[in-house]
Amino acid sequence: MGAFVYEKQLKRHTLSELVPVESFDEETSLFTMADGYIGFGFICKPLPGGDDSITQRLNVLFSFDYPKESFIQVMLMGSQDIRPTLDKIKHIRDTKDEALKQSMNNRLKMLTDGSSQAISLHAQSFIREYTTIFTIKVPLEKKNQLPTQHEISAAKDLRLSFEQTLKSAGFLPQTIGAEMYLRVVGQILHWGPSANWRSPAPYYDDTSPINEQLSEYDDMLQTNANGVWLGDKRLRILSPGRLPAQMSLQNIRRMIGDPLTGNRGIHGNFFINLNIFIPDNAVEKQKADKERNVINYQAFGPMLKFNPKLIFKKESTDLLFKSINDGDRILKVKLCVGLFTDSLGQSETRLTEAQTYFSEIGWAMKEDKFITLPMLVNSIPFCADLQAVKFLQRYKRCGSKHAVEFLPIVADWSGTGTPQLTFISRGGQIMNMDIFDSNTNYNTCVVAASGSGKSFLTNDIITSYISSGAKCWVIDIGRSYEKLTKMIGGDFVEFGEDSEICLNPFQIIKNYNEEADMLVGIIVSMAAMEDKLSDLQHARLRSILKELWDEHESSMTVDLVANKLLEDEDRRVVDMGHQLFAFTTQGEYGRFFNGVNNVNFNKSLTCLELEELKGRSHLQQVVLLILIYQIQQAMYLGNRDQRKILIIDEAWDLLAKGNIARFIETGYRRFRKYNGAAITITQSLNDLYNSPSGIAIAENSANLYLLYQKPETIESIKRQNRLMIGEGGYTFLKSVHTVTGQYSEIFFVTSYGVGIGRLMVDKYTKLLYSTHPNDIKKIAERTNRGMTTAEAIEDILLSDE
Repeated sequence: MGAFVYEKQLKRHTLSELVPVESFDEETSLFTMADGYIGFGFICKPLPGGDDSITQRLNVLFSFDYPKESFIQVMLMGSQDIRPTLDKIKHIRDTKDEALKQSMNNRLKMLTDGSSQAISLHAQSFIREYTTIFTIKVPLEKKNQLPTQHEISAAKDLRLSFEQTLKSAGFLPQTIGAEMYLRVVGQILHWGPSANWRSPAPYYDDTSPINEQLSEYDDMLQTNANGVWLGDKRLRILSPGRLPAQMSLQNIRRMIGDPLTGNRGIHGNFFINLNIFIPDNAVEKQKADKERNVINYQAFGPMLKFNPKLIFKKESTDLLFKSINDGDRILKVKLCVGLFTDSLGQSETRLTEAQTYFSEIGWAMKEDKFITLPMLVNSIPFCADLQAVKFLQRYKRCGSKHAVEFLPIVADWSGTGTPQLTFISRGGQIMNMDIFDSNTNYNTCVVAASGSGKSFLTNDIITSYISSGAKCWVIDIGRSYEKLTKMIGGDFVEFGEDSEICLNPFQIIKNYNEEADMLVGIIVSMAAMEDKLSDLQHARLRSILKELWDEHESSMTVDLVANKLLEDEDRRVVDMGHQLFAFTTQGEYGRFFNGVNNVNFNKSLTCLELEELKGRSHLQQVVLLILIYQIQQAMYLGNRDQRKILIIDEAWDLLAKGNIARFIETGYRRFRKYNGAAITITQSLNDLYNSPSGIAIAENSANLYLLYQKPETIESIKRQNRLMIGEGGYTFLKSVHTVTGQYSEIFFVTSYGVGIGRLMVDKYTKLLYSTHPNDIKKIAERTNRGMTTAEAIEDILLSDE
């Protein structure tokens, strides 16, 4: 590249003229460039946050032995390339159920459409994939010759040091090769529907220079007096008149948008790019020293009243020399923001909105109207140009400690990795979540105040995992999942007066010694729901159960246990025998537990409805515990490769009462052994921490999904220091909200990270999940006429248009 870029900026250009990257060596992972440089690059997911420890680690990047006139480029890109995620979703959800398949297809279409336009007036940000791109180029001693072995070796060592530093700061860097480079640059320059990067097929040709492979048939880079067109896409570029004296990584994050609301900021596709030029440190210090002397003289003289800006210049030079005295390297940095829009009119609107927002957060951003092309070219990875350092007049001198604060490396959290569940961050980042992405256990607590979207989230979890071949059980009180269960052909089991269900727990024991704690917990629950049993009673009950098992094995009955307890000499043990009466064959609950266990779980979804037992909470609790135990046994006997999920909803009161904490702790620890997970749903965070059972569940759940909670609830949890999310985390938790009919926000706390995502679904899925009586009635009317569930929903949507 050279000065012709700037002289011919209003003429048509071929990309090979503008991009110097020529070749890539697989063995060394180094690029060679026509402008006399070699370089390397990494692509990473941005960090979800940054603090002083991160900046201290990253400051090491500027201490390496770079040759003078080297460049470091860091770009944060909000790209519309969400195809890899969508492809993974299609691969994971290989369902044959028409209703679920149609739901998935409609969701994919919604996400695809959302990558080029706002899904809702209440969620303006496009759906984006945030990536951070680091590229480093170092000059060769002889510009027109191939690099020497010494230069290659030095670049390889620098590359290794750079990579290790990124890892120490929390990044997971991937090496940029030739194919990846073409895709990254393609996402900046090519926006047509048939752009090469939109296809997963590789298109790098190792027989041609890389820069000659950047042009595409249906796209053209054009410039005119108003700036740059990339095919049909309009590009506007802004840069700051001066750099703020005080910065942080979180302030750079705010350039994307307001993280507390998501309402302000850059809603479309964009990039934020920082170029860092490394001059000769000694020479640059001499220049800075001379300028400082002049500015100090003027700032304390009569010139100050004629030029008030001198005080800002003095503050800037004082800050620079403080950094120099602290041992910092002198750098020159250029920051700019690129906004992509679909028309000239839209670009004017987006530009004004962005400038207004930037001004509110302390940035005076001006459009680079007459140098848009060179600003674009110098932002493309590996394209920072030595002549542009002087020509563009956008590079600002600063110390390395100050420069690290301008790195655009922080954006919204992108989730745990696997797109089993799909959410959208406030800033538009597509979030991939999976409760099975965990190194400990897979259990999950969902906490949702009434009306915050709990049923929609739970329905989404059920359909997503069943679509992927998982097996699900739901224990519910209130019939929230009856419609979904019947729609997808699951089993809906009711414990009514006329039901002949028998849950004999003794017949499903596989290994008594391993399962003794579970069995003891069930019998304790039968004997005393409210009163706590003594240690002696527990010990004696455990001993008697073992004696009876050794004698009768699976033919044991509650009657045998009660009679054995009644025969004991200790009155306290005898009391337990009397307390078991209701569950013997003589008692009113006996028919549920004595006889042949006849509960089978043959379908992919089984909903076990305890509504009919309402008013008999003691019986409900015992049924709940045996169902948990029996479902675990089904998990044990099932295919270990198949994922298995138990969901317990509207049953918190039953879990919180009595002497079952040990049962819960033992049970929740066993799920992982069978590739299983328990999802427990409650309305308030206080529920989790106000009973021994709740604490046992919380401590044995790797994932916490928090929907809207009352501010006083959050304050209570904060005072007790229950969540290790810091002051900022509690501020974000208080901001979680639901917009009825649009989205529900969830605050995710996982072993892989923390963040806020929005559950947004298409109209088809909204109707599939709906528990509104009118929606249920409309679907039932059509299915009764012979339509499938999928056909019924489509018919309703058509009739509503």
